Amino acid sequence: MAPPPGALGGDDRELLGLLADGWSQSAIAGTLGMNVDDLRSMVRGIFDRLGIAGPSPSSAARLVLVQDAMRRAPAGD
Repeated sequence: MAPPPGALGGDDRELLGLLADGWSQSAIAGTLGMNVDDLRSMVRGIFDRLGIAGPSPSSAARLVLVQDAMRRAPAGD
């Protein structure tokens, strides 16, 4: 079973946030000082850990961040 989105590290959330904001993978790679192939591998690894397959990276990132926010919100909000 995949870990819950709340288990993501800060770097994972930052990367997913940039994807969700519509940044291109090449822009993110440049900002993080890595090459695009390594970034793609990192994104695939995050999605694999979360059991996400199929959607575009930005759509999947939005989904993960929404799920993460919902799990962190206090009950009743």
